[in-house]
Amino acid sequence: MQAEEVLEEETLIESARRRLCRREGWFELVGFMAWLVVICAHALQSWGLWFFFWQYVANEDRMRGTSTVGLAAATGAKAAQAAAKGGSALAGALAAHAAKRRIASARAKRAAAFAGWCSWLAGSALVERPLLKRCISPQLFVVCYHAELFSLAGLAMTVCNNFATYVHQPGKPLFDIGFWLVPEMRGSVSDVLTGIIPVAALAYVCVFLDRRKRCRSVTDWFRMMTVIYCFRCITSTMTSLPGPAPHCSQRGAYLAPSTWHDIATSLFTAVSGGSCGDLLFSGHAAMTTVTTLLLVRQQRRHGRKTEQIAKLIGCAYIATTCLFAVASRKHYTVDLALGALIGSLTYFRFRDSWTRDPVTLDRMDAVVRYFPLDHPVHKIAGPDFPRPDDPILEQKPVSHIV
Repeated sequence: MQAEEVLEEETLIESARRRLCRREGWFELVGFMAWLVVICAHALQSWGLWFFFWQYVANEDRMRGTSTVGLAAATGAKAAQAAAKGGSALAGALAAHAAKRRIASARAKRAAAFAGWCSWLAGSALVERPLLKRCISPQLFVVCYHAELFSLAGLAMTVCNNFATYVHQPGKPLFDIGFWLVPEMRGSVSDVLTGIIPVAALAYVCVFLDRRKRCRSVTDWFRMMTVIYCFRCITSTMTSLPGPAPHCSQRGAYLAPSTWHDIATSLFTAVSGGSCGDLLFSGHAAMTTVTTLLLVRQQRRHGRKTEQIAKLIGCAYIATTCLFAVASRKHYTVDLALGALIGSLTYFRFRDSWTRDPVTLDRMDAVVRYFPLDHPVHKIAGPDFPRPDDPILEQKPVSHIV
């Protein structure tokens, strides 16, 4: 068994070396990265559509300005009447006419903004998406579909985080065993560690995996992060805890949204570190856990020993990220513990599909790979059972099935 694992690892490394040492392999990798950038840009249009709508179509300041202009028109009309009695009717009439023109101009700008927004939305949904579906392979379009869901879930989570910051009440941080054990440290080391692991996972799948397995890994990550973002939308808005970060102790130290328009349009508050109250559960711990587990899973191709070492390194990396998050007072310990727990449960439930049970899928995978395609077991299993050539199944030895 160890000889087979060593042979498989050598075959995998040799395959990656041959793929990257040829011009065709580099063209394929560059093409995949280019299409991935295009897919991400297409998915992020939902953020642009959302911001454009609230900033130029449903802007409170513009509405308030229009009503002010209307008031100015009424005032101008009264001024015209008063001026008419005094003998200066021309000046009053000009003032009223200017106010009416401002009203018409404001309405025309809003109508033009709404028409542009509708055109953008229709072009993205009815023209760009079908064109993208025709230009890319089915595997890449599945990545595109999951990237769209991930973008929408991220947008919803950002709005929910802004709402949590809006209702946050500054106060003394709660007692936390992690704060008592770990001294406070300034810096954003936990943010750096959280950002490094997805980049490392993407680099690994691009170098060592072929196009099919690469698309599947990226799709799995988008799916699991979409589920985590949806869970976080629910939990972060239910209960507002006093933020343990130093800038959350007083209201003037962070820029809290003051209106519903600010809640809808402040899309980079969480990235800039100015949010407070969006604590339960930790997105740092959940993302790091999911990405680390996904990266560790790929190491089973290198053999059982390499997989065991990767598991130890992954656990240490997750613990280090959580430790620095506690030290920088970004989260309570319970936020990080729940984030790691929810990330683990999400991985083991949604790692392969939205609906298929991964444990049952692995067992079926083990059964069908023992028998050829013409064996009666495939007829007994029925159409719902996966086949050896099913793209959702990962080509791996039966001895490595969990």
